[in-house]
Order: sequence, then C-alpha cells, then structure tokens
Amino acid sequence: MRCKICGEDFPSKYYFKTGDICNDCYKKQLPTESKETNGKNNIIGIKNNTETPEFKTLTGYGKFISGLGWFIIFLTGILVIIELVSEMEVIFVVSSIFSGAILGILVVVFGQIISCFVSIEKNTRMTYELLKNKEQQE
Repeated sequence: MRCKICGEDFPSKYYFKTGDICNDCYKKQLPTESKETNGKNNIIGIKNNTETPEFKTLTGYGKFISGLGWFIIFLTGILVIIELVSEMEVIFVVSSIFSGAILGILVVVFGQIISCFVSIEKNTRMTYELLKNKEQQE
C-alpha cells in the first residue's frame, strides 16, 4: 500500500490513518487539511472554527473563573501553613481547609462548566456544518 502524500510503500493498512494517507503524513497535516481527508466520505470545505472562536468573552470568563478558583485553593494552602506555624487552634485550621477548599473547588467547577458549554456549542456547530456539506454533496 502506498501513501498518496509521501509516496512511501507500507506492508499493511495498519500504517495508515485514513484509507490512503499514512500516519506520519496525517500528523503533519494542518487541522483544516486533516478535516478535508478525514473519514470515509471525504467531506471538503469545512471551516476550521478553532481559529476564530465564537463567544470569546464567555470563553475568557470561564478560564478566568476557573483560574480564580485555583488561586483560592492556593491561598487556602498558604493560610493553612500560616495557621499551623502560628500554632492556632485545630478548629480554625480544619474550618479554613474545608471552607477554602470547598469554595475553591466549586469556583473551578463553575468556570469549567462555562468552558464545557462553549465547547459543546462549537462541536454542535461543526457537526451541523459537516451534515450540511454532506447533504449538499449528495
């Protein structure tokens, strides 16, 4: 079997990512090129939506909120170390661990849920474009 891009011969189909493109050539392709040759239907003309994402503000907000949650968790760790060094009562140490960690984790989860919704929208839009192009080809 021969790769249509590099022309190299391979002993079996297991060296190919698609029917006629070897694994090495497939990895070297740009994201838009691999969409054109990906799959058995050879759907061509799909825009690469990862370069200009929709909902830029919401994506940035999700990342900011998630980062803020990690910062809260980090500050909680520093606060616990300070409380342990200053020999505060155990109840203060335990309460700050639980309150800071739980708050931080909830904030991280909220930020990642926002990012997840944006990813779902992007995937849904891409699926719609694929189905629309496939329908136009038939």
